[in-house]
Amino acid sequence: MYCPECGCENPDEAIFCQNCGNKLVEPLEKSYIQSDFLDMALKGKNNLWRYILGIIIIFTVFYGYALVIPEEVLTWGPVVNYIIQDSVYIFYILAIVFVIRFLHKRSFISLITSGKSIYWRPILLGFALYFGLMLVLSFLPSYLTDPGSISINPDLGMFLIFIPFLLILVPLQTTSEELFFRGYLLQGTGFLTRNFLILAVLNGILFMILHLGNPEMATSPLAAVDWLLFGFIMAYITMKSGALELALGGHAANNLFFALMANYENSAQSTPSLFFTADSSATMANEPISILISLLNIILIPLLYYILLFIVQKIRGYCQIDRG
Repeated sequence: MYCPECGCENPDEAIFCQNCGNKLVEPLEKSYIQSDFLDMALKGKNNLWRYILGIIIIFTVFYGYALVIPEEVLTWGPVVNYIIQDSVYIFYILAIVFVIRFLHKRSFISLITSGKSIYWRPILLGFALYFGLMLVLSFLPSYLTDPGSISINPDLGMFLIFIPFLLILVPLQTTSEELFFRGYLLQGTGFLTRNFLILAVLNGILFMILHLGNPEMATSPLAAVDWLLFGFIMAYITMKSGALELALGGHAANNLFFALMANYENSAQSTPSLFFTADSSATMANEPISILISLLNIILIPLLYYILLFIVQKIRGYCQIDRG
């Protein structure tokens, strides 16, 4: 049993930490075995002030980056502008690494998995499933029912130039968000309760709140529902699978789909994609049928992602990895 304050390991029967005297966390019976991911926080120091300071450091680095970017960058062309602006996620990740290693005194990998290494198979599985769902349930229905809403990018040359940078920077962006929300915040709130549903709802709310400033909110409140459900499902999958890998793959697929396949007006990521669509979960016209279809997509894609992962795990055991 690990002490939540000093991280020292104690005998299972101990009530107080032999190192610092702090009262130890009680074993959580049946749910304890299924909470390996949350338990990784117990390997470090978890005073409340560390989490408060950690969040301040991470936010300072993330939002402070914009203050040091010269205004002239806007005149340097769209590619350079995109590279400089989205390089913030490199520093975002470095800030998280710093906080985990030097403030919480535990390994960075403990934010991702309870094992000794990161496995690419679940990441690739999550990516393939979520990208496929976006294609089949979002893009193709829009194209078949309203082909006029989708047009091919007239400047394919610019799109081709953007591709290598999108393939690098978009996964960096989604990885940084997963490390913070489904890693740092999810493990931190795990000290409040071990009820997976409550933690997933809380994580979804936090994910939604910190995205409310995105331009998508200017056109439809459905964007908030999208962020809430996405955060909820990814948090729940992370806790059930015991690692962040499936969420890393799913989130990268979601954002890369929009960046590469079908971006839209008022997107937070205004980069050229292969196709352009005026219809999305955030830009649907305010007609009842359009809103209903959009809402069904918002609910159906994350839900089917979870169901398909469960089926694949049962049939092929893709997620059943020895993390010892």
